[in-house]
Amino acid sequence: MHLFFLKMMGQKGAIWMANRNKRQNKISSIFEDLKLVAQHLVKVPPWSPLFSIIGPRSSWHPNKHSEFNLAQWGEFKLAQGTHSPEWARTIENITQALALMFIPRVFPFRGAPSSYPFDGDPSVLSDEGENVFGNEKWFFVNGIATDPTMLQMNGAYLYELFGRPIELINNPTDGVFVDLIESVFGRTFDFTSTPALYTKVRVENALASDAYDRVVLLAHSQGAIVASNVVRDLVQAYQQHGRKSDLEKLEVYTFGSAADEIDADTELSRKCNRLVPYIEHYANTGDVIAQIGVLQKNNPANQKEMDGRIYTVDQSGHLFNAHYLSNIAQKRYVNKTIETASRLYDYLGGNIPNSKSYNATSLGDLD
Repeated sequence: MHLFFLKMMGQKGAIWMANRNKRQNKISSIFEDLKLVAQHLVKVPPWSPLFSIIGPRSSWHPNKHSEFNLAQWGEFKLAQGTHSPEWARTIENITQALALMFIPRVFPFRGAPSSYPFDGDPSVLSDEGENVFGNEKWFFVNGIATDPTMLQMNGAYLYELFGRPIELINNPTDGVFVDLIESVFGRTFDFTSTPALYTKVRVENALASDAYDRVVLLAHSQGAIVASNVVRDLVQAYQQHGRKSDLEKLEVYTFGSAADEIDADTELSRKCNRLVPYIEHYANTGDVIAQIGVLQKNNPANQKEMDGRIYTVDQSGHLFNAHYLSNIAQKRYVNKTIETASRLYDYLGGNIPNSKSYNATSLGDLD
């Protein structure tokens, strides 16, 4: 009996020590992550992170869809029935956007996530009036400090590049300061936000539908944290309910990702000999948000998993249209270690990739 008691105490002690070490590692990881964020955002001179985000002047007007193109702010006015001149609507939209970006909002004044279907023009309809991409469902989740007008601008450029109707998921801004706090909670503390819960439901419904054999989730900046949490929750949920095969439909593409981890399903990836869900990342190496997030995969001190290949361009700038989609349009992103083109490029111009364009062809690509 005495030996049995000592044995039980030894087992409990080992479990207690293991849990204690796990808690200490978690706390240490949190402090390291907060230190990393501070090192990148608190710099001398203090405006250098800002210029890393807005990019050089030469990048401000790469095309008509640029966020710096004031005419677009009038063209994509969401409120209907206005008879104001174009310049007046532009000023109104910019004023509203600046208020949304810089005035902090907390409960109960925070916005709720919502969706804006962007159907583009009739060119994607067949002669019978049906969507020629009816077997695909595309989503886009915006990043920080994005108001509905700017989200519509993002949708217009996405439609021009890929020719697909896309559901724009509005990750509502609560002001830059609150958005940054939310980002820290989402990536550092693995907190599942309301936009992540909303996005999960939308994506899960699409994956469960027999109407779709391809579900594409695009995400920018803070939206990539949302996408990371969605993938994590879907993998866990499908493991419990035996629906993991639905994940084979899902493809995830991030841009300037603030997330520092995203995990594919190891079992399904082994079975399919590719990442499931399929994941790719695009990052400007001079973008401070990407440096905090996706580019930490190359940091030996980073202990988190970032599945999916990373395609980069050596430039600054964090804006989705001006700095990321403009480079996608020119196919400027490359993976410097493996000469394999991005699968996302195969969607440009309304094209459809074949099954061989999945770039993750071995378990080594799960790194």
